[in-house]
Amino acid sequence: MKSITICSAFYENAGMLKRQIEHFQKLPKNIREHLNLIVVDDGTGAPKARPDGSLIAGARASSAAPALPCDIGFPFDVYRMKLDIRWNQDACRNLAVSRAITEWILLIDIDHIVPEETLRALITEVHSTDSVYLFARQVVLPNGQLETFRPAPNLFFLTRQLYWRVGGYDEFLRGKYGTDGDMRRRLFAASPPIYLPQQLHFVTPRIIPDACTTSYSRKNPDLDGDLQEIIEKRNQTPEWKPLHFRTEWEKVG
Repeated sequence: MKSITICSAFYENAGMLKRQIEHFQKLPKNIREHLNLIVVDDGTGAPKARPDGSLIAGARASSAAPALPCDIGFPFDVYRMKLDIRWNQDACRNLAVSRAITEWILLIDIDHIVPEETLRALITEVHSTDSVYLFARQVVLPNGQLETFRPAPNLFFLTRQLYWRVGGYDEFLRGKYGTDGDMRRRLFAASPPIYLPQQLHFVTPRIIPDACTTSYSRKNPDLDGDLQEIIEKRNQTPEWKPLHFRTEWEKVG
């Protein structure tokens, strides 16, 4: 048996977090006693800022409800970034992993539910500390049924040691969309992924309107630039290392 810290970023996802909380509260005690949850709010309601941290004059802070901790039957901590920087979820993951106290971590997106049977398998089955594990995935349909969906590319089960051994996410790339691929390549180079048969359930805005982030654009060339070119140039810098904890944060509650 092993204990797990579930780590997730949050941005204007109050309805989806409520759904997660309801799910966790219904889990059997013999599963909950092996779980911890860390949610990092990526600046909901905070001053809007550019990737360099400078404030955007005249930008209105979001009026969406921020993430808040509550009683879910096992430890649940919430942290919050003090700046609202576009697509800074990599920093949220770094912070969550740095605050985890268990050896094993489960990195999910807020719009993915981890079913009871999946959690039970992660807690009870044997997994290699040198491996990174990925999941099968099903999408939740409006009628409540589940449909097979392509595997999740950025949802991992691994140890904290392996996470930091490959450097974690590089916050040099903050503010750009699609930066998770950089961490994934480094992680898979160190440990070819093992796909588990257990499922994650993907919840779309058809089910919960704020299940995912909709207020920031994806794949915007004007804001993202040529991400691959940026990464290649960074890789050529002698002795470069991923940057961590560039955004000031606070613990909530």
